Amino acid sequence: MESMLKKLVREVDSYILEAQGFLQILNAHSQYITIQTGQSRQAPITPSPTKRTCLGDTASKEVWVGTPFPGSRSWDSEDNDEEWGRTHSLSSQSTKVRVPQKLEKIWKLKHGTPVLATALSSFTRHAFTCGSDGVKVWSLASQTVENPVPETHLHIQTQGSMVHTCHLTSDSTTLLMAGNSVAGVSVWDLKAPTLHMKSKLPSSGFACQALASSLENNLALGSLSNGIIRIWDLRSGQVVRYSPDPATKIVVMDQQVWAGSQEGSLQCWDLQNLTEPQKYQFDSQITALSPHPQEDFVLVGLSSGQQWLQPTSGGLRQMVGCKEDTILDLTFSPKGQWWVSVGMDNLLSIYHMPAGTPGLQVARSSSIVCCDVAQNDRLLITGSRNHCTLYQIQY
Repeated sequence: MESMLKKLVREVDSYILEAQGFLQILNAHSQYITIQTGQSRQAPITPSPTKRTCLGDTASKEVWVGTPFPGSRSWDSEDNDEEWGRTHSLSSQSTKVRVPQKLEKIWKLKHGTPVLATALSSFTRHAFTCGSDGVKVWSLASQTVENPVPETHLHIQTQGSMVHTCHLTSDSTTLLMAGNSVAGVSVWDLKAPTLHMKSKLPSSGFACQALASSLENNLALGSLSNGIIRIWDLRSGQVVRYSPDPATKIVVMDQQVWAGSQEGSLQCWDLQNLTEPQKYQFDSQITALSPHPQEDFVLVGLSSGQQWLQPTSGGLRQMVGCKEDTILDLTFSPKGQWWVSVGMDNLLSIYHMPAGTPGLQVARSSSIVCCDVAQNDRLLITGSRNHCTLYQIQY
């Protein structure tokens, strides 16, 4: 009888821990569902005995610690020699269709706290996982390790602070990171032999909810919690422009900025010229955006679970699939022949262009909040609860 009671207590404790973890995720991801406005305090980052870079706003300094990257660089991009021309016709897809036939789970990256964002860099062969305790950097140079550990941990110790958004530039050589109670937007140089923060973009104490960039124009964009989209020059770090229209998600496509709001408004405006934005209205909150890498479409994910292809050069939008619950993230594959969509339905779902034909699905035990696909079209990563899962894509 006593042993049965002990077993029951252990099971109850396990359920309580799971419930607490789930509540942490819901609280941390409330910004995916509802914009949280107001100022956030700047958070000090604790130093480490290894080599460090100290940069920050005038009011405070942050210390981020880096370790050397492996000498190896870009992954081999097999089958990436096929060139596509940009067009705005869905019928112009490549004749050589490559869609995933199988997802093989390689690693479970145990971040330790609820994961809020993730990214894969083909340039350095690294995965980045972001959460309330900072950013962890995982080397993917060798996929034979059974229990991987982070190569670097960029700590945050201030209570209530978190890194909940990160963005890789299109060439995978620069990483932008931001969040709540974190001073400004950190710009990391992934080309350097040591993980190096080369600049800090000021955000006037406001939380940054989404990031985007334009390498062609040397610009970074951040959607702040005060309802302003701020645009910085990546070379000088200076603010060059504001947009007064609030947004929870932003992407850059050529010279266009696409911004989605909590009210379901999708706006498009020119990155160079101050013109009146084009506006498109959806029925529910825009929770995810992804520009097509080759064609003139932006993929829109909604809190209702709907997915839409919005033409960037005029024309009627097209609904391309629907999930059973809120979409939290989605992204096109590097060639744009398919995309991955994740959310509160506990499913990793793959859809095929051009009509959104359902493909592979992987069920998880809880909501999947973020995802990314490597530029070599071979690896896919998702974040759920306190860990990320890395998959190898088989065609």
